[in-house]
Amino acid sequence: MYQKFINASFGNVNNPSKHASIVILSVTVFWIVVQLLGSNYGWDFRLTFFFDFTAISGFLWALLVLARAFQKNNRNGDN
Repeated sequence: MYQKFINASFGNVNNPSKHASIVILSVTVFWIVVQLLGSNYGWDFRLTFFFDFTAISGFLWALLVLARAFQKNNRNGDN
């Protein structure tokens, strides 16, 4: 039942491009919320840097996944 709902809502969940887009969206929202909280509560710059580094790591992971998906599609001849 759960798998039918996921497939109807998001299509093929095994698609790496969709995984990367979900990660990019989640990391962006997380990063903006943490930056707002950090500026409002006066967090130390080291804690803010940690969250910045975490966001950059998420963006790099998504970039690598998208690059691998692009290479795989080009190898298979899919456009």
